[in-house]
Amino acid sequence: MCVNSAPRGSLRAPRVGASRGCGKAAAREAARTSGDGRSKSRHLRYSSSILNAEVFLIPFFQPNTVPTGERFVLSDPFASATTREYDEPDSTYDNTEIAARVYRRIAGFDVSAYAYRGFWRTPSMDPDDFAAPTQVTSFYPALSVYGCSMQGGALSGIISLELGYYDSRNDADGDDPSIPNSQGRFMVGYQRQPWQDFTVGVQYYGEIMQDYSTYIGSVPAGYPMQEEYRDTVTLRLDRLLKHQTWRVSLFAFYSLAERDYLVQPQVSCKISDNLAATLGANIFGGQSDWTTFGRFSDNDNVYATVRFDY
Repeated sequence: MCVNSAPRGSLRAPRVGASRGCGKAAAREAARTSGDGRSKSRHLRYSSSILNAEVFLIPFFQPNTVPTGERFVLSDPFASATTREYDEPDSTYDNTEIAARVYRRIAGFDVSAYAYRGFWRTPSMDPDDFAAPTQVTSFYPALSVYGCSMQGGALSGIISLELGYYDSRNDADGDDPSIPNSQGRFMVGYQRQPWQDFTVGVQYYGEIMQDYSTYIGSVPAGYPMQEEYRDTVTLRLDRLLKHQTWRVSLFAFYSLAERDYLVQPQVSCKISDNLAATLGANIFGGQSDWTTFGRFSDNDNVYATVRFDY
């Protein structure tokens, strides 16, 4: 079955705490670097008074880092499989990922259009037998993304809008349960500062699966199915205190479709110009072990960091 962070759902593993986007995410992914520091992309830029453009060429594929059973308590639909194999795209000319963005300012709004051609960066999982799997192969299906975004000042705050279409090229008909279906996505956001040193932000995010009836018919009996339409509401609160040396924040996700949630409170303190400390938590919950956040309901955690800059 498919395990993919982008379309949240039944057998898909999320990137915990990651912000969701539509077309914009493809352009951001292009600029990443690997752990050994080598560049993962070649960047071309064009600027003029009429239009600006950027193109990224990504010759080396780098998958997302996703939660695993080694550090998290997770339900595994293929727990009986004794052999796990991983098949990443080869670094060839045909597999070079391409991301592009064109943008300009129109009527006080920053307007952009995006395109990406590459792969889903979180693996799908293909068992040798759905009924009694002994081997599971993780692989990265082909993906194209097209999107646009707009952001600017309105209603005494900042309004954001993103639209995107995820074209799952290896599953054009939506009849392969091991590959995510194509889908449309959108996000509407609003941010405002009601008073000094206090910021409120809200977002509404949605996904609409294509070929849903075909998808339902392809899922093997006994496996959970995701919803055709899934949405998430997010809330961010930020408060600065003590001459902006303290920050108290709350970031919360709630899925109306899947009825699960993630709450991330955090307190940070700038002790000196060089020293800072942070205390935070990740609190998960939900009604099912297969939803995005519900599957992590046994993984609540508290963390602390100390950072010294020199």
